[in-house]
Amino acid sequence: MIRSGWQNRISALFAGLVLCAAASCQPHNPATLTSQERAWLQAHPVIRWAPDTGYPPIEWVEPGGTVKGLAPDYLTLLGKKLGVRFEPVVCADWKESLAALQGGKVDLLSNLTELPERRDQMLFTQPYLDVPSILLTRVDDGVKGLEDLGHRRMALERSYVVVDMLRKAHPTIDIVEVDSAEDALQQLALGAVDGTIADLAQASWTIQHRQLTGIRMVRRLPEYPSQFAMAVRRDQPVLRGILDKGLQGISNNERQELHRRWISLQVLGWHPTAAFWGLLGGGVGLAAMLLVLLWNQTLRNRVRSRTLELERTTQALVAINAELVQTITEVKTLRGFIPICMRCKKIRNDEGYWGQLEAYLSAHSEARFSHGYCPECIPIAQAEMRRELGMPPA
Repeated sequence: MIRSGWQNRISALFAGLVLCAAASCQPHNPATLTSQERAWLQAHPVIRWAPDTGYPPIEWVEPGGTVKGLAPDYLTLLGKKLGVRFEPVVCADWKESLAALQGGKVDLLSNLTELPERRDQMLFTQPYLDVPSILLTRVDDGVKGLEDLGHRRMALERSYVVVDMLRKAHPTIDIVEVDSAEDALQQLALGAVDGTIADLAQASWTIQHRQLTGIRMVRRLPEYPSQFAMAVRRDQPVLRGILDKGLQGISNNERQELHRRWISLQVLGWHPTAAFWGLLGGGVGLAAMLLVLLWNQTLRNRVRSRTLELERTTQALVAINAELVQTITEVKTLRGFIPICMRCKKIRNDEGYWGQLEAYLSAHSEARFSHGYCPECIPIAQAEMRRELGMPPA
């Protein structure tokens, strides 16, 4: 399912959607119909066409039978200009639509890619839509192109012209055929397949309206068809000529209005060129470089901040450790029983000799002693000294 990065990019992709090839889709001044063409239109006031039932926003059929999309709007405008009515004949699927054209049940198909193998079966107008084909994969997949898919699974719509082309160009890819491009995108969103190919218009429309997430656009595929024309029966060359002249007679403003109705182009009158795609690629590359530089700077700032924090923590630990070492150095603890004389207060050392208390403590600790008399002992000491000196008592 696709929203995330796609959600913000879809509007930009729509703005860059190539709906008219610069060389083949630019309108010209309306061409005058010949007498044969005018007579044909008078004899055929209703022209039947088989719409694609599931190709939004270009063309699709709603559950109630209403045909919508950009291609039907082109036919409605052509009908007004030519004075005829285009009547849709809804078929079950695209194969049935092709069969209806070849069997004479309808007069034209409104959007079809001209291929060499189809020219023997139908006649084509000049292309009037140009929609890029794109490769889509999961957002967490590092695929950069079709060559990276190897033996992985890719969902494609049945009868899609890309199916046969992909099988020839990349025979190892496991192609899973589904009923529609929407089904292919949903399979990709659910992770049932690894990729799909769709045109930019349909992929963007489906992603927005079905709120799919987890899909990313990898790249454009210029090697796959992207131009669409109208196809008529081989026995109706006059109709082909009429449609070509009618399409040429559609003005730029009319085209813009049709496109804006379905794809909301942000810049009116703008058509992408080769120079635009080159600038776009350069801009994307520059943006990517700026993002990389910004991310690297962010990482450097984080590393610098973390390093300073670690240095401060290390300094604090070193100070605490030094303090502990100093404390341990200054303090020694005496443990166990110490033999001491009850009368003279001498202490027996570890070798069994008796000595003064201060000598023992000095040997077993870092303590140092200074000698003096307490107030109670001063008179006693003085009397002893007088006796020793033969002096009379005080």
